[in-house]
Amino acid sequence: MSVLRNDYKVVWFDRWERSIDEALQSLPEMDACPHALYRLLIENSGPCRKRTALVLARDEVLAVVGLRWQWQRWDPIMNWIVPGCPFPVRDGYFFKVLEALGVESKVALWRCESLLEHAEEQQIVRSFHRSPTHKLQLAGPVEEYWKKSGSFYKTVRNIRNRCKDYVLEVNPVGAAEWTIKHWGGKWQLTPDAQFNDLSDRLIVARYLEEEGQYFTIMLLADGEPVAGFSSLVHRNDLVCQYNYRLPEHDKAGVGVYIYDRVAHWAKDAGFAVMDIGGGHDYKDRWAPLDGEKMEIDICPEWDYRLKQASSLLGRIKSKVANLVRSNGE
Repeated sequence: MSVLRNDYKVVWFDRWERSIDEALQSLPEMDACPHALYRLLIENSGPCRKRTALVLARDEVLAVVGLRWQWQRWDPIMNWIVPGCPFPVRDGYFFKVLEALGVESKVALWRCESLLEHAEEQQIVRSFHRSPTHKLQLAGPVEEYWKKSGSFYKTVRNIRNRCKDYVLEVNPVGAAEWTIKHWGGKWQLTPDAQFNDLSDRLIVARYLEEEGQYFTIMLLADGEPVAGFSSLVHRNDLVCQYNYRLPEHDKAGVGVYIYDRVAHWAKDAGFAVMDIGGGHDYKDRWAPLDGEKMEIDICPEWDYRLKQASSLLGRIKSKVANLVRSNGE
């Protein structure tokens, strides 16, 4: 099915076809997602329906956009899975493509500074939410920032002694899957959940690990997993993604210990920055604020006006009902 919208043509696909592959090869690859991986994600059925939009202008391919149906809207399949632009698109056309799609969507923007800089001024962006992120610079001593809070650094050193008998391994077989599935279980992303991208996250981890771009640090006790911490590589930075620890090992402080070990490993491996993201207060202890991420809400003009009218009507009905109750009393 194809749709003409202003100067753009949008061709919709419910399954992978050769024309999508040909279009994809004409576009620049995303920072952390090669075209081959993007195809795997689009073809992965998972529990949610997916569609792919091929966006053109005068027969020139502008973008290939894979979307997942969840929360009653079409969101990019790359949302919060890999950083950077969430779909392959020609420079300067990102927001034009979102408008051309003509669907309601929530789009995640992180580690894509040029898009973040211009998001607020776009008419198609109906609302947005910015939140700060934390990055630990690894050029100097890893502990330098932690020492600014003497009590926290003391805690780190004490926990090192407590956890010295745990064995640390990098990318042991099954570590990424163990970590991601346990993380997903904690946040109720079960394999059969109606709104779920867990299977896509596992595909990304397997693919990038084979390419040497994905690392899971795992702690073991008596040969069994105790905690896992998964990260991917983006522009020579180690970008933290998932971490999980077995609750029965909390008393030993394995959550703090694995953060400590990952930071030292990242420095020794030659990474410039350890990006631990945001959204949780405890991250203030590990790294200073540096950068931000954003979610933007996209809605076509007609749908947006209908939502506004419906919201206004709801408020009027509520006021009338309150007035009637007041007069009745």
